[in-house]
Amino acid sequence: MNLVYSQKVLSNCTLLISGPLLSRVGEDQLIEKFSLLSELKNVFGLRILISTYHDELSLSLKNYQFRFILNDDPGEDCIYTGQNILRKETNKVTRNTTRMLSTTSKGLSQVDTKYVIKTRVEILPSKIEFAHALHQLIEDDQKSRVIVFLAEHYTGLTYSEEIPLLLWVPDLFQIMRTKDCAKLWAGALVLWRDYKTYFVGKSFNVDLANEQILGLSLVHNFIKPISKRHLRNFHRYNCSIRFIKANLKFEFYMFKSVYYDTLYLSEGRFRWDKKLTPTIALPLALTRKQQYFIAIAFFIRGKFFQLKSLVTRIFHLFFRFIFWIRKK
Repeated sequence: MNLVYSQKVLSNCTLLISGPLLSRVGEDQLIEKFSLLSELKNVFGLRILISTYHDELSLSLKNYQFRFILNDDPGEDCIYTGQNILRKETNKVTRNTTRMLSTTSKGLSQVDTKYVIKTRVEILPSKIEFAHALHQLIEDDQKSRVIVFLAEHYTGLTYSEEIPLLLWVPDLFQIMRTKDCAKLWAGALVLWRDYKTYFVGKSFNVDLANEQILGLSLVHNFIKPISKRHLRNFHRYNCSIRFIKANLKFEFYMFKSVYYDTLYLSEGRFRWDKKLTPTIALPLALTRKQQYFIAIAFFIRGKFFQLKSLVTRIFHLFFRFIFWIRKK
């Protein structure tokens, strides 16, 4: 591939690393990773931006000619979800969602290139060939709005065989147009700040996953605004036909997957051993009636798990109440 042309394409891309560094990867490993990033920057013009916290960088790491955004740590999210009568204490849920969304949003606000590769320190290029693979990927998708993520992180409509996790967007690695990516993450941060007390512990004590908050932002900001009533009632088991249809739309129009090996990425702890078969191509082979059939099937399946969760919760509370009575 022509080096000059690759330089022209990649100089319009920014690699954004958000979140902690030293607390996730040792300094020796970071120096090795940063050396390759420095080579990509110098040879191909790929811009490197790191959005992290003040105590996550050593002096040796600051010597690299990258852009650094050092954020104040907002701390954990502490959401109080009501009084536990049996334990005579207040239920509290802790999350790192604000940390994740704020560091990424702050970094994206400083990106001034057309494309951005949003990633974490565990998932970084391992070979110089990353530049050519990225070049080809961007060339293929210049005319369409897509979210590129790793196939190993996405299994389609269902996150697992037991729980239908709808409207979820993998948050670890993304390649997008910068304005779309910034809108997605900023929208997710707003939704989390406004509705976190509804997203956590309100629906049978099943918390909303971070990936689902991004999915809600995708629907809310790119397809159709979601009403406050729907946002307040949304939870992990919410299997409305509308949201399932939205999931199918994403897969058809906006999602594209690549593999770790294709992009020469380091094999971090997020690479699963089991090779997954994503359902990204599924809507291509389905008629509208078949898509509705799948939506209804997942709706019924989701309601079943919702009922199962409720029954389990009732039995759990019942036996705790019996134990409390006996203790008295």
